Formats: sequence, structure tokens, C-alpha cells
Amino acid sequence: MANVLLYERPSSSLLFRNVITAVHGQSTITGISSYRGSSEVWSGEFIYQGKYDYYDQECGEQMDDIICRDRSLSLMDRERAERIVRRFWNGARSLFEHGHFDYFYTISIDCYEIDILLRLAQRYGIDAVSWIGTFLKGYARITLRGERRILGRHVTCDEAECLARQLLDKVYLPASESSNIQKKKQDVQRFYVRRKLIENLYNPLQKVLKHDPDNLMYNVYTFPDMTFDDVYGSNYDDYFTSLDCIQIERTNTIYYPMHLIPEATTSYWCQDVITPGKGDNISSYAEYVKRFIAEADPGIHFLIKEHPAMFGRRPLTFYRELQSYSNVDVIHPMVRSNDLLDLVDNVLVDDGTVGIESLIRGKRVLSLEENYYSSLHPNISVVPRVTSGELSTRIAEIDPIAFVESLLADTFPSDYDNGKNQNKCAVEPIAAGVKSYLETRNGSNR
Repeated sequence: MANVLLYERPSSSLLFRNVITAVHGQSTITGISSYRGSSEVWSGEFIYQGKYDYYDQECGEQMDDIICRDRSLSLMDRERAERIVRRFWNGARSLFEHGHFDYFYTISIDCYEIDILLRLAQRYGIDAVSWIGTFLKGYARITLRGERRILGRHVTCDEAECLARQLLDKVYLPASESSNIQKKKQDVQRFYVRRKLIENLYNPLQKVLKHDPDNLMYNVYTFPDMTFDDVYGSNYDDYFTSLDCIQIERTNTIYYPMHLIPEATTSYWCQDVITPGKGDNISSYAEYVKRFIAEADPGIHFLIKEHPAMFGRRPLTFYRELQSYSNVDVIHPMVRSNDLLDLVDNVLVDDGTVGIESLIRGKRVLSLEENYYSSLHPNISVVPRVTSGELSTRIAEIDPIAFVESLLADTFPSDYDNGKNQNKCAVEPIAAGVKSYLETRNGSNR
């Protein structure tokens, strides 16, 4: 009988407990959650008890990295953030030492609590399992920090050909783009008002009513550097360049699609984006973008497109700074990636799915990070900086169906939703994917 530690939230608890039972049979499950009363262990039991406030060398060595990646801790007073991390780390360490767990299951990493639990699971040699939905609709994959986990699933030619045809369609949009591509200023304004009410009224009230002032969920701030006038007084279109107005040479131009911030795939998947000591992760990402532009070889032109979901959410000063570069055009977030890909031979990514769409279309892709597909195609190179030499390498002619087949081999069919409807997802497909992963991994360890 398996002994399992589960990090859970109300939106995912039922699904995860059912998957664990389907995979391991009758199991002992100990849940831990940031929500009081929803699990066997409440994280506040550690955060609000002084007995857990002592120095641990390993925690101290990783403190900067833990704080700067988390969207709540990175904006807090440093002393308060360190106290929260110390106490949760020491409490969680005690939980691991006394729990004797066989497995740690969790939703995909998106906060310091999961980050610390994963670090401790690794410290104690405990198998950790999490899964996420993919931009390939109807598929999920096993991963902890965005890395590729081998499943080795058999993919039929018909399955790969069908998906390749879908991805190559001119009107294809991944979910992250299709849900945001029609946003207008009124949508931005509504979102701004809603978030301000949540951050300035609802969350402070919850802290008092639930006696939980350090709860990570009640300390997330979406607009730390934006004002009411930024949202209601500015014309956002003035900060972007129309495709009709740009003049480029496709061979020395690079398209870079920006990321959503703060977001798990940036904060926890990209190792270089969030730099310790650089302040909050929103500012760190801005510095990261400016750094790779400044370090690029002269003569390289960048088409930088804002993420559709970030329309109206990023400080306007950042766009002004990008516009000051003579070799940069800032493209409107509502422009479709496919339209930009028609104009260039080169694409720059970190771990974004635009890299996959680009490789399928025969583009040269440079990646500033190792990612889950960077070893699956000859036309992607992992580079420390952007150089002219990289833009002159030969682009190999690769069958897009073969590439899609290799991508699908490490996924499993599932309706898993990365949003708030996870408890409605089907259990058996996820359980089958987890079983396949555990069997593959255990087989490779023999």
C-alpha cells in the first residue's frame, strides 16, 4: 500500500485523490494545502508557529531562488518573505521526516510551497509526480519543472498526421492565444477593476476573517507598477507597431514571442529568466528581455510580440524602453503568431510553444533555455546569446509529421484542464499516463 503526500487545492483535490487510488490501489494519502480545513495538513500550521523559525543551511542556500520565483514572496518585505520560507521549509521537512512517504503528488508547480515540497522530495529521494495539459488539445504530459519526462507511448501515423495537419493550418491558434486574441481595451479595464477589488478588498478581508495574513493566495498583486491612468487614460495601440509599417530583411530578423508574467512556465521552468537579487519576477523578466537584446550581435533585428494575455497588464514604461532600441519593433499582442512566422526565418524562444509551431513550419529556432522539445529537432539550437553566426546555419528539411510523432510519444490523451475545472476531468486517462510514466522510469532504473 502506497504512502502518498499530496499537495492539493479544492479545484483539484478530488481528481488527484482518485488518480492516486487508480494508480496505486488502496493508499494512505496525506494532503497538504494552503487552504485551512481542506486537507489533513494546513500550511499555516508551519507558517504561524515560531518553533519552525530556525536556520537550515540548505534552505538558506536556496532562499534567494525560492523567493524571487514566487509571485507573492517576490513583492513582499524581504524579512517577512524569508520568515515565511524558513518556517514552511522546516515544517515541511518535519512532515517528510515523520511521514515516510513513497510518493509526492502535486499540481504543476506555481508557488513557493510546491517549490519547497519538490526540493525536499528530491532531498529525501521520494518520487514526485505531476502532470499538465499541453497546447496540443486533448493531450497532457508528465513534468515537474517543464522538463521532458519519457513515456514512450506508441503513436500511430494517422494520429501524428492528423495533428500535424491541424498545427500547419494557417488559422490554427493554441488555447493560450485563441482565448485572448480578441481582447479589447474594455476587457483590460474590466480585468483591472476586478483584480483591484480582489487585491484591495477581498484578499485583505479574507486575511482577517480566516486569520491567515501570510496565505500566498491572498498576497498576489497583478499590477504592482500600474496606475488607473495607465489603463483608462492610455491608448495601448500607440505602444505597438503595425505589421504594415515594418521593413525587415527576413534573414537577419528574429521573432520573439513574450511570456505571460507572473506565470509558472516562466518563473519555474526558465532558469535564467528570474534572476536572484533582481527584485520581483515582473521586473526580472523585463531585464532579461533587455539583456538578450543588448548582448545580441549588431545588425540583428527583433520583432517582439507581447503575449495576448498580457495586453493591458505590463507596465507601459517597459514598452517605451523597448521602443528606444533601434533594432526592435514591438508588435501588437493581437497580431497572430502565424502572420509573423510568414515574415521571418528565425524565431527566439525560452520554452514557449511558438517554438514548436515554428519548427513544424521549417523555421530556424534559437532557444535561450533547454526545454522539453529542444532535443527533438535539428533546427533548434540552445544558445547563451543571439549571434549572426547562428542565423546562417543550414535549416534542415524535416518531415513535420515525424517531429509531431516524437512530441506525442511523451504525452498521453487526456481532457486535463490547467484551469479551475480539474475535478471534472476524466480519471482513467490520467491514471494510465501516470502508470506508463512510472513503469517506463522504473524500467530505465533497473
